[in-house]
Amino acid sequence: MYGSALIMLPIVGLFVYAMVTKDIIQSLLMAMLSMYILCYKQGILGGLSAGLVSSLTDANNVEMYVCFFLCGAVNCAIERSGGAG
Repeated sequence: MYGSALIMLPIVGLFVYAMVTKDIIQSLLMAMLSMYILCYKQGILGGLSAGLVSSLTDANNVEMYVCFFLCGAVNCAIERSGGAG
């Protein structure tokens, strides 16, 4: 693949957007979609689904997701019970 410095424009723009609006999650999602559009052009849905399937079927990734979800559930349970000051 041949590239140029123009590929950095969406990243810089989304970085500035994240700094101005303080909305990190939306900026990350927009960055992910813009990079898939730049990489796959017309086949964005195929590329996105292939990336998701390969990420979600990796055993190490699934273990990490389960750990994060369990830690989040414990954190929510502690906050709702009033244990976190």
